[in-house]
Amino acid sequence: MEKYTLNPELEQLVKEKKLSPLQMQDLMDLKAMVDRLASCNYISDESVQEIKKKFGVKPNVITWGDYFQTEVASSHFHRDDKEFGLICQTIYFDLISSILIFTGKGEEFTRHIENEALLVKQTPRETWTIEDEEKIHLQILANYYQEMGLKEKYLTERDFDWFHGFAAAKAV
Repeated sequence: MEKYTLNPELEQLVKEKKLSPLQMQDLMDLKAMVDRLASCNYISDESVQEIKKKFGVKPNVITWGDYFQTEVASSHFHRDDKEFGLICQTIYFDLISSILIFTGKGEEFTRHIENEALLVKQTPRETWTIEDEEKIHLQILANYYQEMGLKEKYLTERDFDWFHGFAAAKAV
């Protein structure tokens, strides 16, 4: 089993002690989970080889786990541990939601979601309703599902248990 660490892109944040030990653990867990659920990389093997040929080194951000880990760390390092952990958990929840919503649905369903979001985006953001926000969120989940190659077969019983517990806690 692969041991997950922090991406080298986060070295400066670690040196400057901008990430707490709990945040670092959350980031390693996030990478492990995202890489387990994604069936493809953030950057294709061909692109990685092109970058290596051009610059002499591979990029540090290759997998979807790398992408989410570095994005969350660089955008949210200033948050407290509890809020930071909730951001990581929300990503986990969204990825599972994406799988549950889009598995078995055809292109027509996805096109409908994209069209609904496009209509919302044509209006000023300050006029968006909760329903409009949900349409945009569904489009984000559709993008995750397609771009990351999310598949239900990668979910475990533990994922389902965690998902239902998290959803119940959010409903309270």
